[in-house]
Amino acid sequence: MVERLRKGLILVLGVFLSLFLFYTAGFGQFSPMIQRGIPMMTAVILVFLVFPAFGHYKKVAPWQWAANYILILMGSAVIFYVVYYQEEIALRLGRANTLDFIVSTIGILIVLEITRRSTAPALAYISMFFLGYALFGHYLPGMLGHRALDLPTTAVYLYLSQEGIFGSSIDVMVSFIFVFMLLGSFLEATGAGKHVINVAYGITGKMTGGPALTAVLASSMFGTVSGSPVANVSGTGTFTIPLMKRTGYHRDFAGAVEAVASTGGQIMPPVMGASAFLMSEILGIPYIEIAVRALVPAVLFYLCLFLTVYLRAKRMGLKGLPKEELPSVKKSLLDGGHMFFSLVLLVALLVLNYSPAKAAFWSILVLFLSSLTRSSSRLSVKGLFDTLAAAGKQSLGIFSALACVGIIIGVISLTGLGVKFSILVTSAAGSLLLLALVFVAIAALILGMGLPPVAAYLLLVVIAGPAIESLGALLFTAHMFVFYFAAMAPITPPVALAAYTAAGISGGNPMATGWNASRLGIVGFVVPFMFVYAPELLLFGNLGDILWALLTASIGVLLLAVAAEGYLFSDMPWYLRITTLCGGLLMVYPGLETDIPGMVLVALMLLQQFIIRKKHTKITPSGKIRQGC
Repeated sequence: MVERLRKGLILVLGVFLSLFLFYTAGFGQFSPMIQRGIPMMTAVILVFLVFPAFGHYKKVAPWQWAANYILILMGSAVIFYVVYYQEEIALRLGRANTLDFIVSTIGILIVLEITRRSTAPALAYISMFFLGYALFGHYLPGMLGHRALDLPTTAVYLYLSQEGIFGSSIDVMVSFIFVFMLLGSFLEATGAGKHVINVAYGITGKMTGGPALTAVLASSMFGTVSGSPVANVSGTGTFTIPLMKRTGYHRDFAGAVEAVASTGGQIMPPVMGASAFLMSEILGIPYIEIAVRALVPAVLFYLCLFLTVYLRAKRMGLKGLPKEELPSVKKSLLDGGHMFFSLVLLVALLVLNYSPAKAAFWSILVLFLSSLTRSSSRLSVKGLFDTLAAAGKQSLGIFSALACVGIIIGVISLTGLGVKFSILVTSAAGSLLLLALVFVAIAALILGMGLPPVAAYLLLVVIAGPAIESLGALLFTAHMFVFYFAAMAPITPPVALAAYTAAGISGGNPMATGWNASRLGIVGFVVPFMFVYAPELLLFGNLGDILWALLTASIGVLLLAVAAEGYLFSDMPWYLRITTLCGGLLMVYPGLETDIPGMVLVALMLLQQFIIRKKHTKITPSGKIRQGC
């Protein structure tokens, strides 16, 4: 009886959360605290219903049930307090009373607990560290110290103001991010995602390395909407990874291809990942401008991945699948093409400068209506409710993470830590922008190991973005730099969540899959450094410089793919791979002073490859390589 009640509440609240935010995406938002508070209250209740404190709900003791429902009541009460008394709170924010302090303290503890349960304990612990810094940081010597802050002042500022938990991070979640998660849920439920895979498979399946190319193409298309690398691997990987293994790819390599392709969906326009919406909000620029400027680096990322996969297939002597084994592109378009119109509409509305929320609203509506025209895609009433509830459940980790990041952002604002960190980084790096970028890249990858990419981006860009800008980088490129490295964390060992998810499907070694993924995604680690120094890659500058940068960068990433695989026409010895890698890096960076040496190194590599072309060897289907890899 208790279990049935829990599942029923999850369904009802998940549907309510989806419908509430779908309605506001299309018909306008309520006042800020209602718009943020009601979804947050719903998410808090759902987290306590979906995620037990420890273990699994089927093994929860009665006293834990009681404690859980007490937490639900407390969490609901403190958020209701913010929503109901929002006007009175705003008027007395500088002179809060005892009840404000009690409510704020409970609210902060609730946020820490839901984050611990639904996202990762690491983020909750990081937030607690920042809280400790706010309360005791005035004892620190030198620049790290700040003015003394007492507990009531800190708690009220973090909970009741719009600078902390209910600040910009939750605002972007309820304004933009959730409605795109809802779109992804509908794409999966109506079968549109399956048709996307079939179309990609029909196009690439007969090529050399076809199944792996299918994974790259399908995951890039589906990932740009889903925005979640792990979810994308789980969705498309169950189809693409077995196909790659059946064709002859080693299981570790197959899992890595899917992980990298799925991770790249976060940086691929037109939708990209949730962090892009945050960037639009923080920078105050239209989302479509971010999508347009991000297009070239994203294309370079997938260009490198495509070529690496192709070269591995050539090296192994793998062929595409026979035409009769491939799905018909024409049939897939006839069966599911009616649902693709919603994605075309989404892109068109974004180009026409509609808000992302409004564009997603109309795309969901058109997708749902078009799905009704065919029995194969039509959702039953139960299917519709399940789809709405699934989106609500999938959003819980992001809700929790962004609320918890709000605590950190509030502490940074209250103590001035962001300015201090910028000064420390610039002091440590001196006048060397490259050294500062290395520091920030490492921090982004470390944070991304324990946090969702959107949380890692938001946390680091607030702290480190000004430091990069102060050393001469454009503000936009500073944000894009942090955005890229936060996005690459899911394929960076030792905690590469997307790679580990793919390894679970492929049956491969998680760590080996992670290292393969890092190698395949090498451009994602190189290009951010390049566009900071050469903003032409983000379409800044005059047309001639931009076109030359595009040409040389394209050649450069192709060389990086060759170096990563250690093969072009034949196996490469280690020294030639290093030569090719250096040539690729020089070509990616625009400018004659780097392009000419890069071309010389390329010429040397091509000469060697032509000389020993007839002597090249192939690796076995098991993935073992006899030379240079």
